[in-house]
Amino acid sequence: MRFLDRLLRRGTGDLTKRGSRSKKMPRVESTVPKPLQGLWHLGFALDFHSRFEGDERRRTELGELTYRYKYGGEKRLAKVLSTRLADFIKKNAPFRDADGIVCIPSTWKRRNYDPVPLLARHVAQEAGLPFFSDALEKVRYTDPQKELRTLAAKQRNILSAFMVRGDVKGKRILLLDDLCDSGATLQEATRVLTIAGAEEVLVLVLTKTIHGS
Repeated sequence: MRFLDRLLRRGTGDLTKRGSRSKKMPRVESTVPKPLQGLWHLGFALDFHSRFEGDERRRTELGELTYRYKYGGEKRLAKVLSTRLADFIKKNAPFRDADGIVCIPSTWKRRNYDPVPLLARHVAQEAGLPFFSDALEKVRYTDPQKELRTLAAKQRNILSAFMVRGDVKGKRILLLDDLCDSGATLQEATRVLTIAGAEEVLVLVLTKTIHGS
């Protein structure tokens, strides 16, 4: 795939703006995107979530920021992370030409912000794409995927958990999430979007686990 070859050769460049540094926001180093395999037409993670250093596994720089944003309550990191995703979109035609962004619906409602919808809203603004905020709805409770040990358990857990509410027929949908582990959640979302008539589904996430998809 020529697009993939070009992308892997050049990486994504330094995506940190000077304005962010002046406000002491974290600087995210350049990395090479990691392909994601699945039902979707094309998918990438901007980096691995962690790497092995000898026998010890450590979070990457982007993995650490994603962890702090997702689990640590650091809402301000939405801007840093969304800029990174938006820059990737603007540099890569299949993603840049999407008809709109759809995000994985949040599982937790008790936090003072929903990380993925907030991230998607920022990304849509920066990339100049519509955000179909209500297109995908979670219609039943699921256990946290990270607590399940096997791929089969994760697939059972997420099966039929989503319903498409918006009109996606004939559209190229950019499906956004923060972290990809097994890929089961993204697979199920892609499946229902395709059944609803989406012409293509592109997937983009911040990080993927090293043992995941």
